[in-house]
Amino acid sequence: MKLLIDTSAFKAFYDEGDEHHEEATSFLRRIKEETVPYKRFFTTDYVLDETLTLIRLAHSHAKSVEFGDALLNSKAILLIYINENVVKNAWNMFKEYTDKFWSFTDCVSFIIMKKLKITSAFAFDKNFVQAGFRIVP
Repeated sequence: MKLLIDTSAFKAFYDEGDEHHEEATSFLRRIKEETVPYKRFFTTDYVLDETLTLIRLAHSHAKSVEFGDALLNSKAILLIYINENVVKNAWNMFKEYTDKFWSFTDCVSFIIMKKLKITSAFAFDKNFVQAGFRIVP
């Protein structure tokens, strides 16, 4: 099964002060031990950008660089680079859902998930549920 990894999960894992740090750490341990049904992992360059910034602000530059190096060198996580078509579709979604507090990065993730038929996200962001996806852990 496929799993998209969101900013909220990455930040929770890399920021020991995050309220979801223990949950994120535990879930990533289970992924490593292969005790979860997910075998293919995805994220986007927009999530990379957002996470680098949040970790930098919440923790430190060094921890942000640690995250960036780990993701950019990961053989387990496919980093998807967003193209013009995805940006346009995400922009239309962002404009349409005026009643939601979705970030543009959320909309990009939702478009990618639909395109790749990914039904679950490793996230602590309830926006994924609002958009019709399942969140784990």
